[in-house]
Amino acid sequence: MTVTRALLPERAGLLARALGELHRGGVVGVTLGVLAAVVTGRATWSAPVVGAVVLVAFVSGPLAVVDARTRRLPDTITLPSIALTAILVVVPSLVAGQQAAAVRALVGAAAAAGLHLVLWYVGAGIGLGDVKLVALLGLPLAWYGWSTLLGGLFVGYLLGGLWAVGLVVTRRAGMRATIPFGPFLVAGWFVATLST
Repeated sequence: MTVTRALLPERAGLLARALGELHRGGVVGVTLGVLAAVVTGRATWSAPVVGAVVLVAFVSGPLAVVDARTRRLPDTITLPSIALTAILVVVPSLVAGQQAAAVRALVGAAAAAGLHLVLWYVGAGIGLGDVKLVALLGLPLAWYGWSTLLGGLFVGYLLGGLWAVGLVVTRRAGMRATIPFGPFLVAGWFVATLST
């Protein structure tokens, strides 16, 4: 038994499972990171936000896998990723003289996360992990513009809704069933990033 497990058995077990899932989902993260770097290179290599895009692609793939398998988005991954992404969005933007884009990224991510926090609070089926994931994904999306942020969220909701309808129609889930939403948010982010 490790010291961590002895001190915090319930949290250590969840963290161990999440890290195991991240390790297994690493191929997805590497693939998304490389795809984001190569495919969106036309838009992002010259933009100050390229580091943030690659980081988000790198962590969002494994997070989507973890959420799909465990219905959890671990704070040990999302919170540091939000902080690092904010730094990778703001600092290069300020250096490049794109203060308005940096402010828009912060305000857009905060507004999107705030809206999702309200949805979580009223019990609309959004998990608190999804709120944090929206903040992470929203930083680079909002940097590109409000329409990119809204488009990414729209695609995520559309894909999640279609998946849920498919589950209900095929009788694999009932009307009150919940689905992990993270993979759909990540897919929306990826589609919006590709369209920049």
